[in-house]
Amino acid sequence: MSLAFTSHGPADAPTIVFLHGGGIGGWMWRKQVAAFEGDYHCLAPTLPEQGGTTEGGEFTISNATTQVAELIHKHAHGGTAHVVGLSLGAQVGVALLAVAARLLQRSLLSGALARPLPGAGLMAASVKLYDPIKNWDVMIRANFKSLGLPDEYYADFAADTRATNSAALARILQANMAFKLPPISAGLALPVLFTVGQKELGVMKRSARMLSGSMLGGQAAQVRGQGHNWPLQAPELFNRVLRAWLNDAPLPPELEAVPRR
Repeated sequence: MSLAFTSHGPADAPTIVFLHGGGIGGWMWRKQVAAFEGDYHCLAPTLPEQGGTTEGGEFTISNATTQVAELIHKHAHGGTAHVVGLSLGAQVGVALLAVAARLLQRSLLSGALARPLPGAGLMAASVKLYDPIKNWDVMIRANFKSLGLPDEYYADFAADTRATNSAALARILQANMAFKLPPISAGLALPVLFTVGQKELGVMKRSARMLSGSMLGGQAAQVRGQGHNWPLQAPELFNRVLRAWLNDAPLPPELEAVPRR
């Protein structure tokens, strides 16, 4: 088994692996790929059972992590990569820190829930009830609007929604809600920036603080005025943050300390 992925930019340049959020595909990173493919090798995989893919097997955090590690080992320049992830993709990025840190360089992981939420075990039953109306245009549009995504992404979002079956969706949602901090080495000095939007829930801010405190190289920051999906909502800002982080340069002023609440 192996992941479907797209490759952009010079293969002999440092590699960035972009890991998408739950239920969609690597297309969500198109503005990042366009901004970085001139001087980086950009890999954008589609995680198992998402974005209409049949590659990679069933989705679990463990399986996705193994598949991404294999992708880096086989296809990244020099067998190592910078990793960028949002939401579910950020959780996979966190899991990589625990089991495949040797493959990683700098990472930027945003919106990684690391505290299990109640109700994860009910996902299969909940999705079964939702299944008859999942692909109605009005439901897809409502879900899309609730995520605050720009209209230009609607066609991709709708296609991925229709292509994801209910059993896969239940596995994806359950994995996301049940995720907890893996055993990362406290002495791990890899530079990792954990970001969270200012408008996100308190549990997401607590997760960012907990993740950054779990390892020597961790750093947490809140993105002023932004929500969970800020890489899509504010791509130019995200690109400035990512470029600064990759080059170990001062971060933009829109990043601030995560409040303790």
